[in-house]
Amino acid sequence: AVFTGLTWLLLWLWAALFRMVKVDFFHVLFGSDAFIALATGMLAGFGVLIGRTQHRAMQITRQVLFAICRGLLPLLSFIAVLFVLSLPFTGLAPLWATRSAASLLLVLAVLLISLANAVYQHDDGTPPYPAWLRRLVEASLLALPIYAGLALYAMTLRVSQYGWTLSRFWGVAVAVLIAGYAIGYAFAAVRRHGRWLHRLEPVNRWMCWAVLATSLLAISPVFDPVRITLASQMKRLRADPTLMTADAANQLRFELGRRGVQALRTLQKAPSLAADTRASSIIVQALARQKRESRWDNDIDDGVRDLASLKSRIVQAKGTASPANDWWQAILDRRLHAGDCLDDKTGDNRCVTLRRDLDGDGQDEVLLCMTSLYSGPRCQLHVREPAGWRKEGQVSFQDVDQRTSAGAPQALRDGRLTMQPPRWPTLLLDGAAGQLEIDRSNDRAEAATP
Repeated sequence: AVFTGLTWLLLWLWAALFRMVKVDFFHVLFGSDAFIALATGMLAGFGVLIGRTQHRAMQITRQVLFAICRGLLPLLSFIAVLFVLSLPFTGLAPLWATRSAASLLLVLAVLLISLANAVYQHDDGTPPYPAWLRRLVEASLLALPIYAGLALYAMTLRVSQYGWTLSRFWGVAVAVLIAGYAIGYAFAAVRRHGRWLHRLEPVNRWMCWAVLATSLLAISPVFDPVRITLASQMKRLRADPTLMTADAANQLRFELGRRGVQALRTLQKAPSLAADTRASSIIVQALARQKRESRWDNDIDDGVRDLASLKSRIVQAKGTASPANDWWQAILDRRLHAGDCLDDKTGDNRCVTLRRDLDGDGQDEVLLCMTSLYSGPRCQLHVREPAGWRKEGQVSFQDVDQRTSAGAPQALRDGRLTMQPPRWPTLLLDGAAGQLEIDRSNDRAEAATP
């Protein structure tokens, strides 16, 4: 791993040096998936070769690593046992609330399995710990099936709620294999005949075959993860078009190959999704995309698309009339920028609209404001012209010391907006506006005078 990592650092230095002189060939080459796969495998092979030929260095490294593992295994065992004993008092609800319970539980199980293997030596008959520490390690191994079972249950809940994905398929596969190790290690801890934990050896041999069989089945038509994912996601999306999001569309478009693109086209023709304007728009945008730079790259607009949902998300300030229908349609058609108010992941009642004649021309303008717990309301000013509505500017309500007022969002919903005309008019000199700068030091001096 060290050899592979250091070599990759040199390769990226190579690419960066040439990129500074406008030669991007090496940057593109070293960043391609095919080169990364081939180079990493070859470098790892060279690393193994170096390790097998440098016997003295490897022996010293092994001794240091095993000494560290012997010191860490009792601490990890204590943590594992203590956590299991606390579950009857805390319950499982706080565990599920983390939304990452399965990964945390599996990481602990993998660490425990790895350290137990590092500490156990098949050619050493001397126990590495006194009897009371060995009982602690055995208790942690007996707790391993609990960790694996909770992780599998957490993944089952996630699959039942959101369906299968490629990551969930491989997560479940890893969890099942870890459960196999956990059950075998628990039996090895119970049976104390012979050397300490010598029953780990047959468990490891059988689980090697299980890992190999799982890998072969996962890349065969028997357990094809792409087929399972497509069947699950298409069933969910057909049943409920509101589940079609930018993430779901990008997964079908870019992560599931040609079958995913074909599934997206099939969903586009499905009656339930064709009738939903928002879902149809997301599919059209996803199919039109040719490239996705990264997993987090997302320029698909998956906000609300129907008038009823839009009006339910935007609160009308008290004492003001609702904006005209053409304003609502301009927002819905994205002809007017609405900030985060159209974001489908934004909570309801965070956007407020206020209609009022702000410039005294006899025609109402509209303020569309986004409220937040961490900053003052941010509003966009929309004005009506013969050609339609347009954005005139924006307003930010904050205190002069940049601290937001806690009551500002509620004051906005109550319609407590007043207009204060400027004391000094705009001064024109032959049609050219002058810049008037008020000296605020005079105000502070007057305020300080008793």
